[in-house]
Amino acid sequence: EEKKEKGKRLFQKAKKYQLEEDFEKALQSLEECLYVYPNIEGGDALRFELQQNILLHEKNKVSNLETQSENYWKDKNFPEAINLWVELLSLKNDPTIHEKITLAEQQMQKARQLWENAQLLADCDKEKDAITVLKQCLEVYPHHESANQLLQRLRSSLEATEKSLQELYENGQKYIEEKDFKNAQETFAKAKNLLREDSPEYQDWVKKTQDTLIKSITK
Repeated sequence: EEKKEKGKRLFQKAKKYQLEEDFEKALQSLEECLYVYPNIEGGDALRFELQQNILLHEKNKVSNLETQSENYWKDKNFPEAINLWVELLSLKNDPTIHEKITLAEQQMQKARQLWENAQLLADCDKEKDAITVLKQCLEVYPHHESANQLLQRLRSSLEATEKSLQELYENGQKYIEEKDFKNAQETFAKAKNLLREDSPEYQDWVKKTQDTLIKSITK
């Protein structure tokens, strides 16, 4: 009688887990129930029902994982896609999943190499070249947080430099209007503090300011 009461409690526990859709625990409780009370009414029927619940649940889980992982892949969010594919492999042994993981890892490695190249360029003050490479990196892997941060920093730096150069040019022109060519030339020369002298931007600046000075002097 004591075993029957224990079996009934376990049976109700199994039903409770089933309602909560925790089918693995439900089946475990039912198996314990059937061990102590093999002939409990509805035991075999519930076992079959739970087995079907588990199969359907796994099928739905596989389907959801496939959909979510493909969405992450299309969004080029490779780490999230890989995580879901690894989970999917525990439910479904599919060689194409391994191929997808390898491809995603290759894309991440490609982005990592581009990111490292961009860092080297930025360290050498080649900001525009670094920005070009960072854009290539983010085209491969848009969710590269460090690349996004560096790109934003370099763009801000370039904008600040361009603003300062514009101010220098305007100030230089004011000196030219006042026929103060010495101060105009000194103002234009301050660009050396903003641009690398071996950069195309610096050469363009020198040509632009020299042309401005020559035209004003020869007027």
